[in-house]
Amino acid sequence: MKLVAIALIAVIFVLAGGTALFVTAWNARSRQAVPILSSVRAFVGDDDSAAGDDSRPRRFVVAPGENATTIAENLGKAGLVRDALAFRLQARNEGLDASFEAGEYQIAPSMRPSEIRQLLQRGRSPSLKITIPEGFRLAQIADVFESARPGTRTAFLAAASRRVSRSFLSDLPTGATLEGYLFPDTYEFTRDVSPTDAVDRLLDTFERRVTPEIVGRARGRGLTVHQLVTLASIVEREAQAASERPLIAAVFLARLRQNMPLQADPTVQYAVQPGPDPAPTGAYWKRDLSAADLATDSPYNTYRVRGLPPGPIANPGLASITAVVDAPSTDLLYFVARPDGTHLFARTLAEHNTNVARARSETR
Repeated sequence: MKLVAIALIAVIFVLAGGTALFVTAWNARSRQAVPILSSVRAFVGDDDSAAGDDSRPRRFVVAPGENATTIAENLGKAGLVRDALAFRLQARNEGLDASFEAGEYQIAPSMRPSEIRQLLQRGRSPSLKITIPEGFRLAQIADVFESARPGTRTAFLAAASRRVSRSFLSDLPTGATLEGYLFPDTYEFTRDVSPTDAVDRLLDTFERRVTPEIVGRARGRGLTVHQLVTLASIVEREAQAASERPLIAAVFLARLRQNMPLQADPTVQYAVQPGPDPAPTGAYWKRDLSAADLATDSPYNTYRVRGLPPGPIANPGLASITAVVDAPSTDLLYFVARPDGTHLFARTLAEHNTNVARARSETR
């Protein structure tokens, strides 16, 4: 009993001490509030990760008179921030907690807390919606941003060519751009978003969608992240029928195992239209490749070079990335495209030649 009594007294003492500390901090705010807040902020952290990967904007209303605490709580309830307390503390740390504007906003779960704070501070800043289709190359994405924000193309290319410290980019070759890692999706930006912030947002989405579990499965196939994205980009450009992606990936993996050249037309299309310069509509991916095109001297030309090209030829979506890690075992080594976009697959060159003749007859 004596031990229990001592324990109870200790608990009461701790609670009383904690209460006294709180009261002292409240009454002597200028001296005590900042250290306590700093300690809480250190505990909570300043994680700027988005609440989710959904880039579709949601309606969010800040009513007149709402303070930062209420706004943060409402953002948390709406699934737009992970941690309402951390959001409010960081807003206070940045001096923004009293500058949020009332109004109606469009906020996506994929937006980072820092972006949301900036948006709320500006007050109903016009939004900029940009869609990046799967399979676009870097130069095409730069064109998309140029159309949305004239005069930003060069800055966007520079932002996508800089060295970025991300774990999934650890095996990116020196001098390589971020081709392949600018994740395709529909994004909601503030209208004055900088090209660097936009590129970082695309990388954030890649990091969330290409999970450690996917990376682990790729490594189980003997592929680095860079090799995974490179092969997925070829699959993205080859496959028109979604159901064929895993089988197309399986054929390429089988050819790699046998040290056969991939002979993938999209790699030649990438090689004959190199560099970041803008191209006329449709010219980024030349449809009818000539014999001279197939003989192009380029490390990306998989008719001449065995193995994977040096890097991605486009920015693949999640379906093509998972197609590589989920590819079935197969003894198929060839395929040819039919007029409807599907493919005929073969095990031997003789079977393939028969399929080529069949595909050509279907075009007549």
